[in-house]
Amino acid sequence: MNKGQVENKVKNNIIKGTLIIVLLSILSKVTSFVEEIVLAAFLGTTYKSDAYYALLSIKDVIYPMLNVGVWKVFLPIYKEKIVNNKYDEANEIANNIITIFTIASLVITLLMFVFSDLVVVFLAPGFSKTTKTLCSKLIRLSAPMDIFIVISAVYSAMLQCHNKFFGSQIREFVSHIPTIVAALLFYRFYGVYALVVALIVGRLLKYLIELPFVNWGYKYKPALNIKNKEIKIMFKRLPPTIIAEGANQINVLVDGIMASTILVGAVSSLRYGSKLTAIFGGLISGAVATALFPQIVEFIALDNEEGLSKTIRKIMDIFMLIMIPVSLACVMFSNTMVNAVYKRGAFNDYSVGITSKVFACYSISMFFIACSTILNNVFFGYGDTKTPMYTSLINLFLNVLFNLILMGPFGVVGVALSTAISDIIIFVYRVICINKYIEFENKNIIIDFLKVLLIAVIACSFAKIICINISVNAYLELLIAGISGISTYYLLAKLFKIQEVNDIIEYVFYKK
Repeated sequence: MNKGQVENKVKNNIIKGTLIIVLLSILSKVTSFVEEIVLAAFLGTTYKSDAYYALLSIKDVIYPMLNVGVWKVFLPIYKEKIVNNKYDEANEIANNIITIFTIASLVITLLMFVFSDLVVVFLAPGFSKTTKTLCSKLIRLSAPMDIFIVISAVYSAMLQCHNKFFGSQIREFVSHIPTIVAALLFYRFYGVYALVVALIVGRLLKYLIELPFVNWGYKYKPALNIKNKEIKIMFKRLPPTIIAEGANQINVLVDGIMASTILVGAVSSLRYGSKLTAIFGGLISGAVATALFPQIVEFIALDNEEGLSKTIRKIMDIFMLIMIPVSLACVMFSNTMVNAVYKRGAFNDYSVGITSKVFACYSISMFFIACSTILNNVFFGYGDTKTPMYTSLINLFLNVLFNLILMGPFGVVGVALSTAISDIIIFVYRVICINKYIEFENKNIIIDFLKVLLIAVIACSFAKIICINISVNAYLELLIAGISGISTYYLLAKLFKIQEVNDIIEYVFYKK
């Protein structure tokens, strides 16, 4: 195939993958929404919710560090073999990586079970004795789930490389169901322990649901050949990759540690705010990033730098057009959104007040996080694991620094604001770093950003003014704001001649 045919094939895969992932993500996000609403109603912002969400924060550190080794190190090598029709070699790599990561997850499981008390003391020093004891018990109970997580991640990456996007993404939907069922049926009898058992069941389902889709003739055979050339390359790339992802997740833990010293419910408010940000900001961006990564690797494997550069810039333009107004809307209507989503049961006006401020701060960096993820994928696609490591460590340093500066005067809001500021700074640095692989016209990016930001501010302000002058419930207010804001934004985009409005449709149907 020539370069044009390759670009069309890759665009096809990106569009197909993105559409499937978006649809499944919507299903997953709706289920996740229901899960969060149910948990908020039962847990509120109490010591039980702090213990439970501290457990999830710990898992959010361990899982990505295992997962990143699969997606950022294993996937590029495996995909390259698939692109070059070396299926036997690809299967051998898969067998080795499943064995290696299963052993690693078993070791982590044992360590978490034995040293759970120390983990809690280190990660949540501000917790009361009651909260620490409960959190330690939950960590020990949940320890086995890491085994299922890592195997599921390997199969998901393999499915993605074979363009089996449905099989790769359906697992996210099924994983939420056990927690909802456990909260509604068993929480009254077994309390928060029922939720932890449900977490384990959910992770097991993530693995089992993928198996029917692994139907291209592959069958796992235990193997442990650390002398394999590709395995050696993976081991070389793995430490900086794990450090990079570890730094990202430690950022989350730093926020939790800082918040645990402020007030009861602060950790929970960060969790609720972060989850809501991920739902509004991560639906499209997460789907695109997931579908795009294997295609980035394919561009690189075929030495098509021009096609890669065009695709990345186009994706960033689309993110700019969508994410900036969404981000501003979340800031301006944060209280209304939190009220509509969470306010019920134990989640009272006090909880709404804290969480809405946290949510607003997190929302500021939606666009920058989305683009940073894409740029990071380019680094990993080229086998450059050191640049993501350095940028992640700098991000961690900045987050800690801003936390120390802002937490005093602003409390838990300062914690969320610190994360947003550091994310924006690191995005700018990554744009500078990416130029050694693909060429970007940075001046044009800045001009386009300012243009979109201006019309987004006008559109969101107009929607806010309308809503201030009416008295309706939260759901109707969001509906009115959405209709008026989107209409105004579209008209202004046309008036300011923002080409990406038309390009999105043309890009989808390949008219350009």
